[in-house]
Amino acid sequence: MTSSNIPVGFLRSPVNTETPTLVGPDEAEYVDFAFQNAVGVHIQGRNSVVAIVSPNACIVTQITAISPTSWPDTYNTIANVDRVMTEVEGLYDTYRGRLSGATAYLVFGHNRGLMLAPTQIDLMQRRLYQMGLPSEDHGYEVQPSTALPAAATFVITAKGTVSVYLEDELIN
Repeated sequence: MTSSNIPVGFLRSPVNTETPTLVGPDEAEYVDFAFQNAVGVHIQGRNSVVAIVSPNACIVTQITAISPTSWPDTYNTIANVDRVMTEVEGLYDTYRGRLSGATAYLVFGHNRGLMLAPTQIDLMQRRLYQMGLPSEDHGYEVQPSTALPAAATFVITAKGTVSVYLEDELIN
């Protein structure tokens, strides 16, 4: 992604000189800040983001907590959350040395103040807690239009100091 095609709401100023790693749905990415200075997520639909961020590196995942096709089937959505969090835990165990002093962020959708997918969010929180990483929780308002390409944006930049943004607002 180049500066000319970074979408509005994707934190143009800190990212415009970098090519960020973009994390898609149900992917977990490890990024070492020695090699990459920006990580971004176009949070799609009602998805959630789990990020484990240290001064040296981060793990970021976008988790499909609610799928319109599986909405009545909570077993599938919980199984998906569990699968992705197991992948996150594996990455954390592998790169624990680079992630010392990490903070965990959990970003989830809400609509008019009501948390979407509370059962799935609870599972994410419990898994982070079991890893010794209680989460800092942040919500974003889910847009009513499904035609929008992203419901929110989440960006981590690491030029000197690590900065974490949700919808262009610094949250760390």
